[in-house]
Amino acid sequence: NQGYSMKTSGMNFGEALAHLKQNGNSMVTRLEWKHSKAAPQVKLQRPDANSKMTKPYLYMKKTVNGSIEQFPLDLSCESILAEDWEIII
Repeated sequence: NQGYSMKTSGMNFGEALAHLKQNGNSMVTRLEWKHSKAAPQVKLQRPDANSKMTKPYLYMKKTVNGSIEQFPLDLSCESILAEDWEIII
């Protein structure tokens, strides 16, 4: 945790990503997204022996019409530069 200050909201993407790297089972979102019907969440996946991927990656998880959808994360410039990232507790 050297040089990393813990925040739960009002983070930039770098802070949110650092949190995900240090807290493997955690999820983050943006304040702007929380008010949408899907309420997307971002999570870090670390591959294991059974994974097809060989490097860690970020994915998004959201609920649409009662069904959970998961897919690779593809952020807009707006989201990368946003200052409203927060940890889902």
